Amino acid sequence: MHLKPVCIAPEFCALVGEHAGKFASQIGVQVRTNVSTMNAYSWKNVGSCEKEDQFDIQGEYVLVNKSLNTKCGRLLSSYYNRLFAKNKKLVKDEGSRYARNHPLKNVTREKWIELIDGKWSDKDWLETVDKHIHRCGNKSLAIRVDKAVRKNGGHIPKLAQLYYDTHFNSKTKQWVHPDCEHAYQEMLRVQDEHCSTPEAQPLTEEEIFMMVLKLRSSYVKGLGMSHSSSLKTSASSSSTQYTQQLEGRVEELQDANNRLEG
Repeated sequence: MHLKPVCIAPEFCALVGEHAGKFASQIGVQVRTNVSTMNAYSWKNVGSCEKEDQFDIQGEYVLVNKSLNTKCGRLLSSYYNRLFAKNKKLVKDEGSRYARNHPLKNVTREKWIELIDGKWSDKDWLETVDKHIHRCGNKSLAIRVDKAVRKNGGHIPKLAQLYYDTHFNSKTKQWVHPDCEHAYQEMLRVQDEHCSTPEAQPLTEEEIFMMVLKLRSSYVKGLGMSHSSSLKTSASSSSTQYTQQLEGRVEELQDANNRLEG
């Protein structure tokens, strides 16, 4: 069997490349079908499962292990949230009794009831449901940035536009959540206000994200940014230095891709 290559990019600690989306889909199937309890609060609480070897995962072992566990955890969380949204609509349209007795396709009645009585009744879990809404699907932020870099001749995409693309539904003309529209407008406002100051250097993409979304944002982490990121700069840093740092990151990613394609 010819294995499809999948690269783990160190700068994102995530899957990137042509087959990354397909690999994520395969993981998603395994996560949904092999999870023993629907109320596992994280991937760490889920027992090990087997998958058919279809991909050649390339990267350092610890990095690969960490990346795959993170991906599994996010897919599991996303799955819970999608089921919850559909159950919520069922309750609204047909009532709670109907929803309870009509599990969704591919979900057993036992696991459906387990979710209703467990996770979906937990106040702590309910408070986190709306905090990580987006339209990324199986194409994670890392995959999207990697693809954009390849398409745009090595140039880093505008992060505000990336945020818009993953939080605004062009078909329904609606944001996935009102807070997302506010965050996007705030990104534009912050940059415009800063640029209106005489002799001010434009804020870096990361600085805008840090100011609007804060360090807790999964977006910041998904783009390879964190409080310890080598890309972190102060508002007084020059755009030239930041550009050089970004170019270094791009070169690292391109080198990894070249090794993968070779």
